[in-house]
This record gives sequence, structure tokens and C-alpha cells, in this order.
Amino acid sequence: MVATDKRSYYQDPRVVAGYESWRFGSRGGRHVEERERAVVLRFLSQASRAARILDMPVGTGRVARMLLAAGFSSVEGADLSDEMLRAARSNCGEGLMLSRQDAAHTGFADASFDAVVSMRFLFHYADAATLLREIGRIVRPGGLVVFDTLTWSPRAVLPRVQNRLGGLVYPMAPAQVREQSARAGLDIEEVEEVFLLPSLAYRFLPGALLRPVASLERVLPSRWRTKCIWKARKR
Repeated sequence: MVATDKRSYYQDPRVVAGYESWRFGSRGGRHVEERERAVVLRFLSQASRAARILDMPVGTGRVARMLLAAGFSSVEGADLSDEMLRAARSNCGEGLMLSRQDAAHTGFADASFDAVVSMRFLFHYADAATLLREIGRIVRPGGLVVFDTLTWSPRAVLPRVQNRLGGLVYPMAPAQVREQSARAGLDIEEVEEVFLLPSLAYRFLPGALLRPVASLERVLPSRWRTKCIWKARKR
């Protein structure tokens, strides 16, 4: 489960109000945002625009907003934080159905969704298997799941960084992700390894360094990248 202090962190109105600008409010931050969006949309490219899609946790609504803009007509958002739900409503309007849910134990019926997107969340769990099992339960057989994990992060080892950003994170080896996904009934179909630097570092990276860093990312071994974005299918 998510640590209590982290739940409180994401209920803080100041954290919620600054969430997007803190992470994406620079040229480097926009680079991260655009890269993540491109991968998510590519992984969902074969899904019907009428598919019932859950964005969990919806946070400020950035992924749900993207899905609605891409033409998906049945997008829902879920989050445990009332402040995040208010932000998502403000950012996405009345067209987005929202509900308050604990992602590890939702109130959704079995096989409720054609796809579930869960970005920037799994790595907040020491035991990601709990979340994967619940996602596996609520997505229909043949449905898609898109999520991300960290392969390494300074937040996993440096207390000062953890405290500044809301708590500890838990990197996972790709083999562990595949194993836990399989146990949840999710077969990994594709993975995109992204970001040579921790994603928040791009927020402070001078614009002139974006291209050299991107060039290094293309030539250095993929195991050096900090994040994996996964596409899985419910068997």
C-alpha cells in the first residue's frame, strides 16, 4: 500500500496546485510530457475510440485530458485524493466521469474496462503486485493496460530528495515487472524504455542540453534508462 505520508502529500492543495508546473513547466519538462504522451497514445492506437478507458490515478487529469483530446469518448478517472479529483474536474470539465477509489481495492466490477492507464503510480508501491492484481481484475479479457515503472531513481536512496518530493519510490527490474504482470493475468506485449535522466531532472535541464542528452539516450544501452512504459493485455 501507499505510505500514509504520501497519501497526505497528494491531498495537500499546494502540491496539487503546483503538480503540473513543477514537473512539466519548462522546455525539458515539456519534453518529458510529450514523450510520455506519445508512448501512451501509440500503445492505445488500436483501441476503439468508443472503448471504456480508466485513467487511475487520474491526478490533475493530464492523461485523461490527452485521451479526450485524442478522440476517446468514454474516459473515466479515479483517484483517492479529493484534491486531485477537484483538479481533474477543473481541468477536464464535466465530460470526464470521476470517482474516488483506492487503486488497490476499487469498487469497480470485474472486467469493467476495455483499457486501464496507470502512469506515474506503480513505483509508489513497495508491493506493486497488489495494484497489478486489481487492474487485472477490472480490465476485460483482451483489454489493454498501460503503465510505467522506474528502473532506478535517486528517490529510492536519498532521503533528502524523498522528503522534498513526497516520499520513497520503488524501482523494479524488468524481469520482476513481467513476472508480477503474468501473475495478474497480464501478458506484456511491448515496452518502451525512456529517459536517460530521472524525469524530474529534465525540468531543470538547460534547453541547449536536451538534444545532446537525447542523442546519448539513443546510443547508450537501454538498461541505463530510468523508466519503462509497458503495454500489457489481459489474457
